[in-house]
Amino acid sequence: SGPLSAGRVALDALPSAHSAPAGRFSVGVPYVTDLPVPSGPFEGRKLPELLAHCDGHVPARRTCQAFGPGGCDVGDIVLPLGAIVVGRTVDDHGAPIGGVDMELALDSGMLVAGDAPLLSSLDPAQHFRYFKSGDDGRFRLGMVPPGTARLSFDVASRLPATRTGVPLAAGEMADLGDVVLERGATITGRVLDEGGRPFPGAEVRISVHEFEWDDVAHPIHSEI
Repeated sequence: SGPLSAGRVALDALPSAHSAPAGRFSVGVPYVTDLPVPSGPFEGRKLPELLAHCDGHVPARRTCQAFGPGGCDVGDIVLPLGAIVVGRTVDDHGAPIGGVDMELALDSGMLVAGDAPLLSSLDPAQHFRYFKSGDDGRFRLGMVPPGTARLSFDVASRLPATRTGVPLAAGEMADLGDVVLERGATITGRVLDEGGRPFPGAEVRISVHEFEWDDVAHPIHSEI
């Protein structure tokens, strides 16, 4: 495998750098973050960790095991070729819906989604952060491991949508087209005071619970 330029190498909440054409990078850091140092001048402190990611590739995480007063060279960080997932979230009439929460889970059990996650919320072998569609409803997940995926889409006032059995091949783009989120049910009513007068400004919340229809006469939950 050859050097990857423009890859971003980041330390959570700290400075980051982009790899040069030869793939090399250098990040200047204060002392940071993750595993206890077993011995030496930094004994008891924690080792820094790096996260390298680039669009179209699966991110990789590296602990600086040889970290010392002069820093360290972590060697080669390999970013495997990944898949890209694109599409658009829309309503029943084809109008875009922005801010839709998305989750992508592989059949292998790996939960993934999104882009440029922070180290605090990412283990590349397990989790990426959640992702939202843009204001125009379009989304692009550019760092997804290959596999077969299930995608979930959820936003307030709309019924959730799912796409299952989506094949994701390394180096290829999966275009889901328009993902339609149908309008959900609406509950209306009126809030009054003890004298029967309208009560403006009251907050009304809804909570959803599983129940049998026989239980309707005996509510299992109420919230004002």
